[in-house]
Amino acid sequence: MYKFVIILFFLVLPISVLGQSSIDNSEQRRPIITIEETVSRNRIALAEKDHREMRTAANELNVLAKSLLRAAHGQCLLSNEDEKKLEKIEKLAKKVRSEQGAAGKDLMEKPENLVAALERLQKAAEIIELESRNLSRHSISIVLVEQVNEVLGLTKEIKKMKNK
Repeated sequence: MYKFVIILFFLVLPISVLGQSSIDNSEQRRPIITIEETVSRNRIALAEKDHREMRTAANELNVLAKSLLRAAHGQCLLSNEDEKKLEKIEKLAKKVRSEQGAAGKDLMEKPENLVAALERLQKAAEIIELESRNLSRHSISIVLVEQVNEVLGLTKEIKKMKNK
């Protein structure tokens, strides 16, 4: 019995050693990833995440502008909830503009009344959403930047109209 265990031990030991050497060979075949590659991959992932967030912000901006127009249509007043939506629209527009790496400018044509301002706001938000869908993370859209500046200018004008 003792001899049988020793013979079995010597038969099983070489098999386990062969199995371990094949694992070592597969580890040696893996490509070595450098720090530069890792940093580059992380930058790409971050840029893609920022681009997705910009698209989401553009979509949300359009939804809020539509609901704001519907809520205030026929009225010359904005409720507290509408004012919060307007603040959110301004915040989202700034986020989209910063993702594009652009700066702002003043509004060229001032709206006559609140309803006209909200209609222009909604049209600009629609264009922003459409442009952001067609945009890759490598490109910048002049149309998108102009419309975002329009939205920001209109939000300022709407706030002024509310205070009057």
